[in-house]
Formats: sequence, structure tokens, C-alpha cells
Amino acid sequence: DEDHYKVVKRTRDLFSGDFSFSVKSLIPRLEKILNFKLTDHDPVANEAMHIIVRINRPLSTDYNPPHKDIYEGVDKGFIPQFINFWIPIAGVTEKSSLPLAPKSHFINEKDIVRTFEGAHIEGNTYRVRMIKSWEGKSDLVRSKVDYGQVLIFTSHLIHGLAVNDEMDKSRVALEFRLFKA
Repeated sequence: DEDHYKVVKRTRDLFSGDFSFSVKSLIPRLEKILNFKLTDHDPVANEAMHIIVRINRPLSTDYNPPHKDIYEGVDKGFIPQFINFWIPIAGVTEKSSLPLAPKSHFINEKDIVRTFEGAHIEGNTYRVRMIKSWEGKSDLVRSKVDYGQVLIFTSHLIHGLAVNDEMDKSRVALEFRLFKA
């Protein structure tokens, strides 16, 4: 655990310059796919986007609970406009990929039960506001993302609880956001 958390601390807040390729060079291609302009700077905080290397060890609690990425902003009085990108690097299988709640971005907020100050699960404290249920449900579906593909999803989509059910493979994925320009 100690070594794992040392790596997580170093890889939790990376930037484009930490990689041997230009993340910014992906922006024009992603703009074409999405049909709107993107920026790598948060227009509200005026900060450069950061990139997270998510490392989930087998059968561990190295994940966030179900959540929407917009809630921190919403709870501060604004709705951030950004898109999430999740790129599998290693160990991503049908037992370890990122779970999503399909079409949950259409669910009315009054039908979502969530926390407002993070969450506590099995002795772990999480920053994200946990969604406990939506329309009385709490089931997630693992996404199918192959190597070389990118999972692109709205910040309004419920996702998380990415338990790695593989017995002997760690899952590694890159995760970042781009903001609507």
C-alpha cells in the first residue's frame, strides 16, 4: 500500500508536459468528433487541465464511488462545461473497465440521492460527491473500451465504482477533461 500511494501521489496531478507526446495535439481531432471548440484550461479557475493516471490494483478499493464530475462546481454555484476522456493503458478487461450508468445524464436531479461533501466507504475517504442511487437504482454497466480507443463521456454521466475484479492484473488508465471553449 505504501509504495502504491507514493506512485498515486506522483501521478494524480500530471500535465501535458509530463508526457512524451503533446496532449494538446489531440484537441483538434477531438473538436472534430464533438463538433465544438475545446480548451485545456478551466475557464472558471483559469488553470491548466491536469491528467490523472488511474491505477487500480486487483481486488482493491483504488477507485472513486459512483459520481458525476460536475457536482463540485454545481455545489459552488456553477455548472462547468467539460468532457471526460478515459484512455485504457493496461489491464483493462470486462472485469476491470470503468462502470457507467447508461443514459444517466438524462435523469432529473430530484431523482438522484447523493452526498454533498465527499464520501466514506470501507474506511476510505473520497473527495467526489457519491451518488447513492438514481431513480431508485444503483446498477452500473462496465464500458467496453479496447486499447487504442478513448471513452468520451459527458461530465453529467454517473460513473465510478471501478473495482478491479481481475485476480492478477492492475488496471491503468489515463483520465483527463477538456473544457468547452
